[in-house]
Amino acid sequence: MARKAYLHYKKEQWRPKVGAYRQLAGIQPFAFAEGKAKGLRAFDVRNGRLRFTVLADRGMDIGQVECDGIPMAWISPVGYASGEYFEPAGTGWLRNFSGGLLTTCGLTQAGEPCRDGEEELGLHGRISNLPARQTAYEEEWIGEEYRLSVRGCVEQASVFHEQLELKRSITTVFGSNVIKIEDEVINQGCTAAPLMLLYHINLGFPLVDEGSCIVGSITNVRAWEGTPDADLEHYSLIPGPSIAVDEEVIHAEVEPDENGKCHLMLVNPQEDIAFVYSYDSRQFPRFSLWKGIKQGIYAVGFEPANCGLNGRAAERREGGLEELLPHEKRTFESEFMFLTTREEIETVLREKFGSREI
Repeated sequence: MARKAYLHYKKEQWRPKVGAYRQLAGIQPFAFAEGKAKGLRAFDVRNGRLRFTVLADRGMDIGQVECDGIPMAWISPVGYASGEYFEPAGTGWLRNFSGGLLTTCGLTQAGEPCRDGEEELGLHGRISNLPARQTAYEEEWIGEEYRLSVRGCVEQASVFHEQLELKRSITTVFGSNVIKIEDEVINQGCTAAPLMLLYHINLGFPLVDEGSCIVGSITNVRAWEGTPDADLEHYSLIPGPSIAVDEEVIHAEVEPDENGKCHLMLVNPQEDIAFVYSYDSRQFPRFSLWKGIKQGIYAVGFEPANCGLNGRAAERREGGLEELLPHEKRTFESEFMFLTTREEIETVLREKFGSREI
C-alpha cells in the first residue's frame, strides 16, 4: 500500500486546498448515546492514517484504533461501557472490561484480588473505571507538524486512604502511525501511598491470527502461577482459537537498548500488519504476556508494569511494593506504532530489532 503524498504536505501546501484543517485531521468530543455506554464522554481522534477513541470517562484509556482503515485493538464481549457498571469486588472488574488498545490497571492495586490489611482489593484496581476531569484537546501547528493531543486528570481518592492523581496526555501528529502517551502519577495526600501501575494493551484480529508472532529481545520466560501449563516453548507464536485453553499468562524479561528503551512487536506476516510497543524499562521494570486464546475471545495483551500480577498483599509480602511519598510524582512514557506494509515492517525490524527476520 503506497503512502499518500498529501500525508507529507507542509503547512503552506495544506492551507490553499482545504476549507478547514479538520477536513483532513482533527478531534471531535462526543458522548455515546445508548446501551451500557450511554453518556460516556469520549474523543474521536483522526490524523489521516490513524483513527482512535479516547475514553474520557474510563480513565482516559484508548478504545479501538484503526490504521489505514485496519482495526488493531481487541474489543471484549462487554464492549464499551460506563464506569457506573464497575463491580469492584473479586473478579467483577471483568464484567466491565471493554478491552480497547489500552486499559489502565492501578493505581494502588493491580493483579489478582486480595486482602491487604483491612482493605479488600479487587482485580486490577479502580482507575480504568473512573472519569477524568480537566479534559481538553488541542489541534495546533508546531513548526511543520500538525499536532493533535488530548489530556485529562483522573483522581483516585478515599477518606483515610490514598489521594492520587493520574494526569494523562495522548498525542499524535498528522500523517503519523504513532500514538504517544505520557502519564504523571502524583500523590496529593499527606501520607505515603502504594503505587501499582500496569498497562493492559489489548490487540485483536486481524493483527492477532494463527501465524502471528512476537518479536523482541525476550529472556527468562516463565509461566505465571495462575496458568502453570502455559506453552513456554512456543510463547512467541500465536495459535488459532482454542476450545480447550482460556488463556496463558507468561512472565518475561525484555532487554532494553542502549537508551533504556524496550521494544516489542506483534506481527501478522500473512497480512503485512504489525504493532510495536516501546517503553522505558526503568519506569516499567516488569513485563507479562497475556494470550487470551479462547475462541470467541482471541486476544493478545502486552502488560508492562511496575509490579507483579498477584496483587498488593503479595507485592508487600515479597518486598516489591512501590510507594509514592506525599507530593511525589512519577512519570511513565510509552509509544504505540502501527504498521500496514511489508516495507514499514522491514524498516522497523532493522531500526529497532537489529535486522531480525519475522
